[in-house]
Amino acid sequence: MAHVLVGELDAQLKEVLFGIESASAASADGAAALGTVVTLEGLSLALRMDDGGVHVLPQEVDRPVRSYDSVNSLLLNESAGFMAKFNASLSAALAAAVNEQGGESWRPAGQGWADLAEEDDNCSYKSYDSAQDDRPWH
Repeated sequence: MAHVLVGELDAQLKEVLFGIESASAASADGAAALGTVVTLEGLSLALRMDDGGVHVLPQEVDRPVRSYDSVNSLLLNESAGFMAKFNASLSAALAAAVNEQGGESWRPAGQGWADLAEEDDNCSYKSYDSAQDDRPWH
């Protein structure tokens, strides 16, 4: 089990390299994997991954262990610098996707998101009641 966790921790550490200073290679520790990251703020975090998630090991005795579901989630909560880099990379990826699709050229010319001024005055609106919706959720 530990070798699977070592591989998983290594993979998650590689995914976040864009938003941290450095990361160590993961190593086995019983039924867990250990690693370290240095945040953009210069904070060194000792990590432990087990079947309960990824944990920041306290460096002070009186500080509790903080647990997260992934290294990415951990860094979003522990490092403002990582959050800024993550948001910038997400924004760039979304902009690239929009550019790849040609902007909003899929919409017929002259139609906006909700041009209510041109709506028919005689149209009726039906409310949506999800309790009466018998469509399967897929």
